[in-house]
Amino acid sequence: MVTVTTSSSTIPEEESDTTKSSWFCQSYEEHWSDDNVQLALQIWGLSDDNVDRRHQNALGQLQQRLYDVQEYPLNHPLEVTRCYVDAKYCIESAEQKFRSMMAWRKLHHLDDLVRDDTFHPPTVMQRYYPSCWLEGYDKEGDPIWLDRVGAADPWAVYQRYGHDPFKRYTLWVRESGLRGRFARDYEQQQGRPPVRCTVVFDFDGLCRRHLQVGLIAPLEEGIRILQDYYGSMAKRCLLYTSPSPR
Repeated sequence: MVTVTTSSSTIPEEESDTTKSSWFCQSYEEHWSDDNVQLALQIWGLSDDNVDRRHQNALGQLQQRLYDVQEYPLNHPLEVTRCYVDAKYCIESAEQKFRSMMAWRKLHHLDDLVRDDTFHPPTVMQRYYPSCWLEGYDKEGDPIWLDRVGAADPWAVYQRYGHDPFKRYTLWVRESGLRGRFARDYEQQQGRPPVRCTVVFDFDGLCRRHLQVGLIAPLEEGIRILQDYYGSMAKRCLLYTSPSPR
């Protein structure tokens, strides 16, 4: 069984109160501190001396524009900057992207998906659709996501469980890496939450059985979700074991 990889590092029970200083437990005011804004600019590569002030002013404007939704847990500079970068540094488009993302996440109850620990995907689903976060990081210290395309049997999973559970599972894996246990362990080791990642596609075993017409619609939907609501998450993609005709 391949599951989301988590670090072996754990928080001792007597030190559990230290999690209050974690990024995931900070208040709105703490999130938007000058240090965190600078951290967001640095992570997203916007901290060059020549452009830092322009982008910092843009984040300040976005914070004001989104003040009416300050209670939303993802209203912090890392996610707002994600929308800002994905919108090609257009403040109006970035605001719209953030609000669209927020509405979509509320519609699908994604903010509770990993926080409440109520979703437990079937073992069979994990076995036939294997993918995971690897232990260790890339050269910039970001997580590495392994997608074993050739070893997966998405059509069998889709036929057995249907569209909604299949979609829920793929979202759960993604959310676990960005905001679940893996993300919290990552923050303990790296001093910041995960924002971007390197993606490795393993095509070993890819053959004609993966090319099912019935998979086109859900795969297209998955791609649109990545583009619309997880923008700029993958900073590079690596191909491992290129497919050969079978």
